[in-house]
Amino acid sequence: MRIEIDCITPPIWRRFSVPSNIELDQLHSIVQAVMGWGDQHAHQWVSVHHSTDNGPDRYIAPEVIERDGYQEDEFGEDEVRIDEAVTAVGEYVRYEYNARARWSHTLVLEQIVEDQPISEPSCFDGERACPPEDSGGPIGYREFLNRQASNGLFDPERFVPAESDAAVTIAVALHKSPPVGSSLFEKFLRSLSVHSAPKLFAAVAEAELRGGYDNYFEVMREGATRQLLWLLNSARGRGIALTASGALPSDHVAAARGELDWDSDGIDVTAGSDPQLAVLVEVAKTLKFVRKLRGTLILTRLGASVLAYEGEL
Repeated sequence: MRIEIDCITPPIWRRFSVPSNIELDQLHSIVQAVMGWGDQHAHQWVSVHHSTDNGPDRYIAPEVIERDGYQEDEFGEDEVRIDEAVTAVGEYVRYEYNARARWSHTLVLEQIVEDQPISEPSCFDGERACPPEDSGGPIGYREFLNRQASNGLFDPERFVPAESDAAVTIAVALHKSPPVGSSLFEKFLRSLSVHSAPKLFAAVAEAELRGGYDNYFEVMREGATRQLLWLLNSARGRGIALTASGALPSDHVAAARGELDWDSDGIDVTAGSDPQLAVLVEVAKTLKFVRKLRGTLILTRLGASVLAYEGEL
């Protein structure tokens, strides 16, 4: 497939492949990724080849339907596959993003590959950078480029296929394992462009982000907090006297191996060779739960508060 932003010269376009049975709600995420948008505004699909007496068919997001209900020419984008929206080479559908800015895209079916089925979407070609979210549509974007010409902060010619393809991989991962619904983390991810935080989204692609199992909450909480609480409890009172190299002493290393059930290959009872514990200490320091004082790891006020009220953690 080839997608191009309408009314922009020189053209901003991408070429990518998707399985034919992909539904339009997932294709929306792929389009956002290949183009470089941040999914910060509403969108819809407009069919050119299917229509009713009221006009062309429109495929819209389920949450919009849930809020406003159906119109006669509207269908849920999660109910329509791309091979139903376009059925032959040369057919196309319009993808409209941010109605106020009027960003319209034309998505054309260029080739149907039958001998080598496509298992996962990928992006492999394109030209020019995606406009910034707040650049004001095609007309505003031209004015934006004129203002930016002098400072060079935005490069309109930049396009790196590997970056867009990585963004597609991440979009697929988020679709398969979405963040816990209505969580702060979900809101945080939805507010970012995958291009603005590649390391974060690369980690997200490897993560298991499904949630909603309320009956397992206590188990999940213990798994997420157990190691930190062990370290904070170990630093109660006079703290932990560190070795000359700044590592945890061998008795604490041995205790961690026994009490935390960590892989024995990852924790050695020899002082100074405890990489997992070193990371744990750095995490606790970053969270400002502990600090070093004259060779001793001690609790901060915040760390002591967390121990007193474990729900805080």
